[in-house]
Amino acid sequence: MLDTKKAHELDIVELAEDLPEYGVKRGERGVVVEVFDEPEEAYILEFVDKSGKASRLAYWVKPNQIINTSAPTRALLTQNVRKSPWHSINQSVHHDNDACQTGSNIDSECFRQGTGGRPLCQECAMLDGVNQR
Repeated sequence: MLDTKKAHELDIVELAEDLPEYGVKRGERGVVVEVFDEPEEAYILEFVDKSGKASRLAYWVKPNQIINTSAPTRALLTQNVRKSPWHSINQSVHHDNDACQTGSNIDSECFRQGTGGRPLCQECAMLDGVNQR
């Protein structure tokens, strides 16, 4: 059977419109944490703030409200995007994946090599999981 869903679990999607009831805006990226077929196609999405600490969930998001950005990410499955860990002195997590938006937006004066004794950020963990499929 042909799978015609717009997104799948652990796909990274971008919002095509604001969802003010969940405190998320157009252009924000989130991860699909659950997919529903009935009564219609819809998703639960998780959004992590720049600190990597707080997350927000958006429920019953419709396919027309998202852009699936994981299709290009899947092309990277044969490439190793993991690298030596790094962290920010302003974050409570470390990063190890080039595709992590949070880890890519660290100001140079706050950037440090290594884990800093901090746990891996959720976005990196999800991206790393994509590369293990």
